[in-house]
Amino acid sequence: MKTTMATIVLLILATVMVAQVTDADGWNGAKWGMTQAQVKAAIQLPLERETYFFKAGTPRYLLSSTEPFKLLDIPVRATFSFSTDNKLASILVRVDTVFLKSTHSHSDLFSRLKQSLTDEYGKPSYTDDNGRNVVWRLPSTSISLQWTTLGGDAFIGVTYNADKKAT
Repeated sequence: MKTTMATIVLLILATVMVAQVTDADGWNGAKWGMTQAQVKAAIQLPLERETYFFKAGTPRYLLSSTEPFKLLDIPVRATFSFSTDNKLASILVRVDTVFLKSTHSHSDLFSRLKQSLTDEYGKPSYTDDNGRNVVWRLPSTSISLQWTTLGGDAFIGVTYNADKKAT
C-alpha cells in the first residue's frame, strides 16, 4: 500500500513538473510594465528615444538600440515599444538590415533563430503554411518569429508581445 501511494505521488509530481510551461516576462532584462527609465537601466545597450503619433495626436514612445549587437553571432537591433500609459508592451529584435543585404543565407538565419526559440520555449503553437511566421504562445507573452521579403528587401525579426494582463 505504501509503495503504491509513493508511486502515485511520484507520478503526480512528474506530471506537474512536465506540465509547467516556460514563460517570458519580457526580454533580456526588460520586463513587461517597466517604464522607459527602468528599461534603460535594465538593458546594457545604448538606447535612443523616438516619438511617434498613433491616434489623434497621442504620442507613443519607442526606445531603439543605436548600434547593432550580437544574438547567436547575428547582428541585431532592438526596439522597445510602450503603451499609452508608458509601460513596456512589446519588443522587436530584428536582424540588422546591412547584415541581411550581405550574402548570408536568410534561410539559415531564420532556422537558427527558430531553433533557439524552440530550445527555450518548446514547440511553437503555430507555423504558417510557408513556415515563415512561427508563434509561441506563453502565459504572459506571445513570441512571433517572422521572415518576409518585400520589394527585394528581407526582414527577419522576433517580436515579444505582452499579454494584456501582464502590463
